[in-house]
Amino acid sequence: MNQFEIVKKCIGCHACTRIAEDNFIMSNGEAIIFSQPKTDYEYEECINAMKACPIQAIKKI
Repeated sequence: MNQFEIVKKCIGCHACTRIAEDNFIMSNGEAIIFSQPKTDYEYEECINAMKACPIQAIKKI
């Protein structure tokens, strides 16, 4: 299963934390990956968060 990283400066829109709340959290106004996906469901949520990011800051690694 792929992992994810944040590759650009987050603008703090909360899109990823709303979509994949088990994997992303906000810290100091920026999103961080709290937990890499462990299930197919979490993986799909991370994909959806990646697609929803307005600045395309989330990438698969």
